[in-house]
This record gives sequence, structure tokens and C-alpha cells, in this order.
Amino acid sequence: MNSIIESVASSMDCDNLELVEYLPYILQDFKEIGACPGVILDLVKRNTHNYPALKILDLGCGKGSVSIELARGLNCFCHGIDAVEGFIKEAIIFASEKGVSEQCFFETADIRERTKDLKDYNVILLASTGPLFGDYESTLKGVSPCLAIDGIVIMDDWYKIKNDNFTHVRLFEKQEILRQAEAAGMLLSDEHIHEKSTELGNSYSEEYENLKKRCQELAQIHPQKAEMFNSYVNKQKEEYQILKNNVICSALVFINK
Repeated sequence: MNSIIESVASSMDCDNLELVEYLPYILQDFKEIGACPGVILDLVKRNTHNYPALKILDLGCGKGSVSIELARGLNCFCHGIDAVEGFIKEAIIFASEKGVSEQCFFETADIRERTKDLKDYNVILLASTGPLFGDYESTLKGVSPCLAIDGIVIMDDWYKIKNDNFTHVRLFEKQEILRQAEAAGMLLSDEHIHEKSTELGNSYSEEYENLKKRCQELAQIHPQKAEMFNSYVNKQKEEYQILKNNVICSALVFINK
């Protein structure tokens, strides 16, 4: 299994592990990292009940935007975990600003270790984290002990467009993801396919320009690392193009078999 830094680097598209420590600075203009909070809120609403009693576990929570949206919209408890301490610090501040600090608990930890001690969550979120435990089967098996018997796992990710020749190291066909989920003892029960022209497309350009600006600032501060920051900008430009043109972005809801 990869180290926690390697896992973070993979989920954040960092080719250089040294870049991980700079992510809070690079992404300081981003309130949302990855999943759309409104979409996740809608999925939780239509796949659960008795909202105030829900316990939600947000793995790879970033700056906590999804947990905070759920706490505000459902008046429930949300537990967010991320390996990047800078993100967690911002999540705590953001929750306080939104008036839900008593409903949200955020902590810095290695998700793969921390989940060994957690159980009875009604909802587990894997929002744009990728397969944290190596592949989807291992990831779903890894988090399933944390899940209540009738709980759900929401995995916001991407999969291959059918009959498209594009390939990527983290890109699978939908049927392969479902096969791995079934091997982990889970079945697909709901799905939301993101509308790229509205939910995703409008934010791409602004996000990229903000990211580019922060990397340029870091390159000036640390000229000896300029190549690393410039490489990340180029990698993100490629990733944005992939998201817009080559994959289906989707939130999948899984239940126990």
C-alpha cells in the first residue's frame, strides 16, 4: 500500500510528492475541492430518511464544503477526515463561519488507519478521492466496516465513456467499477451524472486560472522549484481537458448486498 503522502499525491494529481505540502497555498482560492456539495446533498436526501439522526463520514473531506453543506441542509452530524492538515484547519474555520461547528468534527489522519476504529455511519462519502485503498474493491471493503447495516456509500468519481479509446491510469469502465463493488459486497442503487455544461463546466476556467496564479507565485518565491510548480499547472490543464471531454463524471450510490 502507498504511503499517505503518495495517496494524497495520487488523488490530487501530483506527480511530485514534494508538491503535497504546497497544496493548501495552491488551492487557497478553492472552497470546494472535488465534489459538488449540492449534488451530494440531493443524493443523501433521496437515499436516506430521518435526516437529523444521520451520522455522515466524509473521507478525504478537503476543506469540508460537502460536510458543511450536509450539516446545514440536514441538521445532521458530519465527521470529516483528510490527510492535509492545512485543509482541515480551513474546514474548521469554514464550519464556524457557517454556524455548524457543533455538528461538524474535522480531523487530520490517515484515512486507511483511522477507519479501523469507526463504525455505524449511515453515509460514507468518497468524494473525488479515487480508490484510496488501491482499487475500488479494496476501498469499499476498507470502509464497509464503518457503515451501518442499512447505510450507503456515495462515491463521486469518473469513468470511461463507452467505446471511447481514451486511456488514463485512474480511468475504468463503469462495469469494472460495478464488478469491483460487487466483489466488495456492494451494489449500485442510485447515480447522478454531472451535467458538464452547468455543474462542472462553468467553474473549470476560473479554477484553473486561480491555480495557475498561485503556482506562479510559488515559482517566484521558490525559483529552484519553479519546474515542479509549472509542471503541476500543465498537468492540471490536461486534467481539466480530460474532465470536460473524455470521461463521465458521476456520483454513484452503493448499498450492502
